[in-house]
Formats: sequence, C-alpha cells, structure tokens
Amino acid sequence: MFYGHILVELMKLVNLQYLDLAYNNISGSIPRSIVNFTGMTQTRDNSDNLQAAFSSEFIFVGDVLFDYAEKFTVLTKGQERLYTGEIIYMVNLDLSNNSLAGEIPEEISALVALKNLNLSWNNFSRKIPENIGALIQVESLDLSHNDLSGEIPSSLSTLTSLSHLNLSYNNLIGKIPIGNQLQTLEDPASIYIGNPGLCGPPLLWNCSQP
Repeated sequence: MFYGHILVELMKLVNLQYLDLAYNNISGSIPRSIVNFTGMTQTRDNSDNLQAAFSSEFIFVGDVLFDYAEKFTVLTKGQERLYTGEIIYMVNLDLSNNSLAGEIPEEISALVALKNLNLSWNNFSRKIPENIGALIQVESLDLSHNDLSGEIPSSLSTLTSLSHLNLSYNNLIGKIPIGNQLQTLEDPASIYIGNPGLCGPPLLWNCSQP
C-alpha cells in the first residue's frame, strides 16, 4: 500500500498510458502537471512505445506488447476485467479508493485519449471540470462517492463513446444534461442517486417543482 502524495516525478513518464494506484492511502490533490502524460493526450498507433505503472509492484513496461506474463485486473464500466500481457493499446487512469482531495484539475480534460477514468471513493470537492466533454474517447467515467458540488457540465452530454457513467453520492445540483449517450445508459437512475439536488429526466423530480 502506498501513502503520501502523488509524486510529481511520476509526471515525467510522458508515455504513460496505464496508471493504476487504486486502493491505497494516497492523499493530497492531483498535480496539474498530469497534463504531462502525453501518452494520454493523443491517440497513438500500436507501433508506439507504451508505458504502464501498476500499484501492486509498480512495474514499468516499455514494450508495446507488454512482455509481461502476469495477469492484472482493471475496473472499468463498473466491472472488474482480467487482462494478460497481450494488451496492445489501452488508456486507463484509476485513482479510486484513496484519500485524494481538492478539486479535479481542469487539466485532466486534456487527456483526450483516456478510455477509462475512475476517481471514485475519494474526497474530491468543488465542481466537475467544465471541459470534461473534451474526453472524446472515454467509455467509462466514475466520479462517484466524492464531495463534488455544482451542476453537471453540459459538455458531458457530448461524449458519444460513453457507455458507463457513475456520478452517485456527491452533492451535485441542478438539471441533468440531455443528449447523446446520456439517454442510452443502463439503469440511469442509479447513475445520479445520492444527489438530492439533481432534477429532471431520468429522475422523477421535475426541475419546475418547488
């Protein structure tokens, strides 16, 4: 188990495309230099080098084919999935189940190659980044069980690849955005549960009600 803050030195791994520090006791905030993860800010073909960091043994892999015999588990779309060293391209950022606090930096919206972003079960506060919709390739987004407040950014409704969303148990308020994938997600009511200030479809509470 890791303790303390996320090391700024970690941000020097510019080719990093998989980072899993879940289920530790990491505190502090997400460094704004997270934007240095250029491996997560641009789409690359499979011939490029790929780096990965695993919290279990913190192993760095430099081969695109992951010459790594062990299996590892990824929590994505609300389910645990088992992968082996045959993964060629995946972009994942999992900082769930820690003690991270403060705001989610706007810079995280620059990681446009992300497919899975899991920041659940932390102590993040303030608003969801306004430009969260810039994560155009994200398929799974989990911000549940934090202390996020304010309205859900309208840009969230522009995510056409999104198939799993969890914003439950925060302090979000206002009307739920409408558009694209948000109306096609399974079990939509559970996505927003624990946010009594939210209103509008798919919830039963009408925004025009006092």
